[in-house]
Amino acid sequence: MWLPDRPGGLGAIASRVGAVGAEIVGIEIVDREGGQAVDDLLVQLPPGVTTDLLVREIGEVDGARVEDVRDLEDAPPDARLQALETACSLAEAPAELVIEELTAHAHRDNGADWTVTIDLDDGTVLAERGDHPGAGWVHAYAVGSLAGADGERTGSGSTEDDAVCVPIGADGGRRQALTLGRTGRGFRRREHEALRLMASLAAARLASCESASDRTH
Repeated sequence: MWLPDRPGGLGAIASRVGAVGAEIVGIEIVDREGGQAVDDLLVQLPPGVTTDLLVREIGEVDGARVEDVRDLEDAPPDARLQALETACSLAEAPAELVIEELTAHAHRDNGADWTVTIDLDDGTVLAERGDHPGAGWVHAYAVGSLAGADGERTGSGSTEDDAVCVPIGADGGRRQALTLGRTGRGFRRREHEALRLMASLAAARLASCESASDRTH
């Protein structure tokens, strides 16, 4: 949900939610820029109240706009615990599983439709999740994005981007990239930065494993 980033803005939304008998049971501030805030609200609806009615009520607040509505059977996972779990998995993974762990956790943590880790030099898919557009498309997108052809849009973490790409770093000369796609919900700046950190942690783990191997030999 977009709303004006001003005092009382969220309170006005809460009043509209309460007006239909619904209850806000969770809130996360996703982004703030240009006088606008983007918030995720977890709302419990009473019997007989539809999401359409809720969206119309929120729309009565000047400057507010609902971007996306998702029905949840269960409460969403705790994002902070999920991030710690991802960090631990990457930090402890053996070298041969680092890319698989990175791909799987990035896919899960970001609710992506597809996730691909690809070799930037030859287009080899190193790990994948979901039904992606094809190795050729992903490779071209990743190379173009990281080279700056799409850098202004992708690098900004714009809410209009339905795909995002971050470099992982070199592994013995291999250049790799993590690329995700999601239909209907663009990737936020915060998500983009979180993916950069995940990729950096994976690269550091690969480097650590390589260093340990060199010492062993």
